[in-house]
Amino acid sequence: VSKSFTALTLGILVDEGKIGWDDKVKKYLPYFKLYAPYVTDNFTIRDLLTHRSGLKDVSGGTLWYHSDYSRKQIIKGLKHLKPISGFREKPAYQNVMYVVASEIVKEVSGMSWDNFLKVRVFDRIEMHSSTSISKERESNINLAQPHIFNKNYDKVAIKQEEGDNLAPGGFIYSSANDMSNYMRLMLNNGIFENDTIVSSKITSEIFKPQIIFPNGGPYNNEFTSYGLGWFISPVNGHKIIEHSGGIDGMSAQLVMVKDINLGFVILTNTSKEPATFALRSLLLKEVLGDNAINNYSRDDLNKYYARVKAWRDNRIKVKKETGIIFI
Repeated sequence: VSKSFTALTLGILVDEGKIGWDDKVKKYLPYFKLYAPYVTDNFTIRDLLTHRSGLKDVSGGTLWYHSDYSRKQIIKGLKHLKPISGFREKPAYQNVMYVVASEIVKEVSGMSWDNFLKVRVFDRIEMHSSTSISKERESNINLAQPHIFNKNYDKVAIKQEEGDNLAPGGFIYSSANDMSNYMRLMLNNGIFENDTIVSSKITSEIFKPQIIFPNGGPYNNEFTSYGLGWFISPVNGHKIIEHSGGIDGMSAQLVMVKDINLGFVILTNTSKEPATFALRSLLLKEVLGDNAINNYSRDDLNKYYARVKAWRDNRIKVKKETGIIFI
């Protein structure tokens, strides 16, 4: 979900005429370099946000995970990453490209991306319990503790990775109340409490499909696409706009149905928790009126949870037996 905030900060600058979605990255970051000169020279801001670099899924994780590299150092390390497909040929999910995007915000605005996000977004839409900075996060006494599955596949509490270097791609911390304000902003075309944070032209572009990105699971399909920081799926005549996230024992699901002005967010302090997927699907089923079922019993939820949990447990079993890691 953090990625959508990075897209929004860029959208604010586009709105002000300071950058364009199709500007070349090297115009702002001369040190930016990828695996081939043509790709480097033609890579745009839009490319940064749409997972079409040609690199493999989540490439570059070793540059930031358990690393003290700065964002600039991470970007300078991208030239060593090898492609697995052609530039703009097909989607492959990325985190590090959003780090590049955040440094453009810093270069153009003259302030850090973190400060820009706070001043231009968080403060203005009353997200007072949200931060992209680990020291601020850890200073909060009312903080959820992350949980993961250890080598024996038991659920245990862990210390949270700092994550400052990857915050634009996955380490914003927030609350249910704050994220409700964020959904209100996005559902209301960039306006919060009569304060225009960004124009409707920008939110429309952010929510516009940019690349087909088929996704499995209920309410995603072969027409699912990726916008600028959001997954978009057409379902039963509705446009579902959503993003999930999960790093180091935390997971999130944010879903909006724009045409009926509705959204919900599910936050859990456990990695790959089946309940989040079950709740997402059951809520969408309720909202979209599938099978004309208006209410769900505890038994309905338990059965759905059991199916999703069995799927997750089977993946863990395969990982344990084969060493294959699922992202």
